[in-house]
This record gives sequence, C-alpha cells and structure tokens, in this order.
Amino acid sequence: MAGTGLYEHLDHVFTTRGWWLWWNDYELWKWLAKGPMNSYSWRLFDTNPLQMPGRGRKVWAGARKAVEEAYHIFEDFKAKQGKVD
Repeated sequence: MAGTGLYEHLDHVFTTRGWWLWWNDYELWKWLAKGPMNSYSWRLFDTNPLQMPGRGRKVWAGARKAVEEAYHIFEDFKAKQGKVD
C-alpha cells in the first residue's frame, strides 16, 4: 500500500521499523497484522508531515476505532465459521 505508511509500521519481522509499533502499541499492531485489510488503515498514519499540497494522506481521527471494530467483526466471523463445520 504505497503512500499509506503501513509498510513503515508493519515491516518485516527481522527489521526494527516493524518492531516499533509492536512495542509501543501492540493492540493496533495486532489489529493491522492479524485482522482484515481495509481502507480504514490507510488513514492511520500521517504520510505528509510537511503538509506539501497534493501529497500523502491526512490522519482520520476515527480510523483507529474503525480498524478495531473491523478486527472484532472479523474475529466474530471466524469464530462462527468454526462452529458451522
């Protein structure tokens, strides 16, 4: 997801960039790494800190809550799928 900041915060397990989010905000890391990919995650991180016109995405204040809700809906769905079988 170019330009979303996700790769900078959810990097490969053997690099330090990915560990920063895991260490500082494990809940958010879990929702992003183990939950469904959704458009809410695109607005979690400020990708234009210098406020250059026409570049990056602004942070949406409700993005974190929306990602959390999507994660819980996904987990409920997986649990129900397991009970059907």
